[in-house]
Amino acid sequence: MGSGAAVVASKSTVQGIVEHKGKLLGVDMEAYGVAQAASHMLDGRTRFIICKSVSDFADKDKGDDYQDYCALVSAYFMREFFSRYEKHLFGLG
Repeated sequence: MGSGAAVVASKSTVQGIVEHKGKLLGVDMEAYGVAQAASHMLDGRTRFIICKSVSDFADKDKGDDYQDYCALVSAYFMREFFSRYEKHLFGLG
């Protein structure tokens, strides 16, 4: 997944990114802000995880039709992920 500060709404822009980064499977525009904020926290040790579902194709036809569904799928994934790995992630076991 690639992420950046700019909003992408052009199929040619996405294609250009894919050609430059051959293994890229998706482009995200919100995670960049989360990563930047976490990396600039005062303690320098803020950890974060980003989980996103695909809700559009970053083209001129993008919309919010699948936003609720994607948010739900992401939330369920994170619940399952943390239930399986929380002891390891937080040094509890």
